[in-house]
Amino acid sequence: MSEPLQPRILVVIVRYRVPVSESATIQSLTRAFAADPSLHDRYTTLLWDNSAEPLTDPPAGMLYRHDPANSGITGAFNASAAYAEQHGFPWILLLDQDSDLPPNFLHDMAEVANHVHNIPEVAAIAPSIYAQGFPASPHRVLRNRHVPYPAGESGIASGEATAINSGSMLRVKDLLAVGGYSAAFQQEYSDWYIFHQLHRAGKKLWRAANIRVDHVMTVMDYDNLLSVKRYGELLAAEEAFNDLYRSSLEGSLQTLRLLLRAAKQRLRLKNPEFSHVTLRRFFRRLATTRGHRIAAWQADAEARRNRYTAGASN
Repeated sequence: MSEPLQPRILVVIVRYRVPVSESATIQSLTRAFAADPSLHDRYTTLLWDNSAEPLTDPPAGMLYRHDPANSGITGAFNASAAYAEQHGFPWILLLDQDSDLPPNFLHDMAEVANHVHNIPEVAAIAPSIYAQGFPASPHRVLRNRHVPYPAGESGIASGEATAINSGSMLRVKDLLAVGGYSAAFQQEYSDWYIFHQLHRAGKKLWRAANIRVDHVMTVMDYDNLLSVKRYGELLAAEEAFNDLYRSSLEGSLQTLRLLLRAAKQRLRLKNPEFSHVTLRRFFRRLATTRGHRIAAWQADAEARRNRYTAGASN
């Protein structure tokens, strides 16, 4: 009796400016495939390049797509999901360019995919991501806050679960069924958006708690890695997500949290501008209605879509 077919997986790496030789993700995958060539039977790798200039010599053995207009991770993941559907990949594994993957990562994720493939309610698989030693993903959503799940508990995550994009594996048909990633959340909060949409569709996340990935997250290091500009973009996306998908009560709690956050930032961070940016967002929320903020965000999102469309046509 023949063994059941194992589902094929499309790996998507989103690159932006970093040389291939300095991408921890690309180097990790190259080592993994060299150590176990049988992984090629399960995985195909697509390098999506959002850099302005294309690579003259893309890594051997990888599909390569260049997007000079830079559609962000949203455009990269949506286009890759469409490719996966067209070419018979039921799962898509999302990676950024800076993840140092453990040697058995691909093997272990493929085993989990085998296990959950015939559990239709499971639309996503998330390993345990640790950022600067903190359990960063997956988390359970409690109102508009999120808390780590207990360590070591593999299986279907309870409640509403969210995870960071990098390292997560999504079932392609479920990703497409909810409309894919949103162009309104092109970068920041794109992961919150997609996992919330899957939750609303009644889908579940499988915690692959035994698979650990250590990851450096820019947004967790204000003093050394996070720029004030990006922090402002993150705040804007956070506000839009809460206005669009959380209750009025949760919105009020978020306003209060901004004030508390600003005070903590002023006391703990070297750069006082982070606190100033947070305070400006706090006072903006007091001075504007939820409807006004949503309309402004949607106008900005439309402008971003138009810029991308114009860039893609050039």
